[in-house]
Amino acid sequence: MQLAAAAAAPLPKVKSEKKDKKVLVPFSPLVSCWTSKKADDAMMIRVGRYYPKLFTLNISGSTKVQDVGMISLASKCSQLSEASMTGCSTLTDKSIVVLAKSCSELKTINLSGCFRITDVAIIALATNCTKLAEVNIGRTDISDVALTALASPRYPKLTSVNVHGCFAVSDDGARALAFRCANVLEHLNLGQTQVTDIGVVYLARWCSKLRTVDLSDCFQVTDVGVKALANKCRQLRNISLNFCDVSDAGLTQIALKCPEVRTLQLAVCSVTDTGVQALASGCAKLNLIDLSKTSVTDVSVRALMDNCASLYSLNLTKCKNVSSKFKNMHELTAELSRIA
Repeated sequence: MQLAAAAAAPLPKVKSEKKDKKVLVPFSPLVSCWTSKKADDAMMIRVGRYYPKLFTLNISGSTKVQDVGMISLASKCSQLSEASMTGCSTLTDKSIVVLAKSCSELKTINLSGCFRITDVAIIALATNCTKLAEVNIGRTDISDVALTALASPRYPKLTSVNVHGCFAVSDDGARALAFRCANVLEHLNLGQTQVTDIGVVYLARWCSKLRTVDLSDCFQVTDVGVKALANKCRQLRNISLNFCDVSDAGLTQIALKCPEVRTLQLAVCSVTDTGVQALASGCAKLNLIDLSKTSVTDVSVRALMDNCASLYSLNLTKCKNVSSKFKNMHELTAELSRIA
């Protein structure tokens, strides 16, 4: 999820509130976007005071922003539509609840890496921000309860959900999300969760418009789930199956049913030349494929290079059966460029 950045007059750094009064940027209702990687509470308070019509906020990486600053800004910038707080690890449910109640126009929110955030905050967002379309709550302390709250009929435009690294998310959450977001959800990241084939089959059944799905490190996802996705989600373009229990059977089904695939990640999967050759024939639009730590040989590499004219990235790290000339990324990139 990317938030648009717009140039805004930088806020001056001051040492005290007394000095603030002399050098603050004047009130400016025209400023609609503010971005800072080094924001703190004092800056947040000033931004809320002087930019009341803020539309986009991006303070990703600002580890010094705490609840007091977020609450102050949220209570004054009620028109916020996009908010990104990636890695703001000191924020808690307290400030996000205020944000949800004050900024009901929110359409996009990114709380990835805010590990103090729990189901409480997401329930508040689900209750108050009914226009949400993109939600990234990866690496937070949420569970299936949060996904069930988001899986509400009040969210007809919820197209993107990211819960990567939320270890308490399971098939129950995936089922709730799939059922309520049927034919709407396009991008879903369930990597490093407890989701299994059961949850994936639910997603395949109801979310036929999926274009991006990340199931990396979901160790109980097998060919069963991958076949279900391939059969029902024909618009898939980006698939991540790193460390899943997937073999040539699942890969062949992707090749047969998903010709629009552009990126495919298969690190440590049990795939061989048989599956990759089928993939090269069926998915000629491939741009990127990760085959690291698999048992493929030069046969797979040649098949991809012969059939996938748009291929620009091929990861063969620790592929013991691939000859050295293909393991050298410089040589491989050069040869791929000549074919393209």
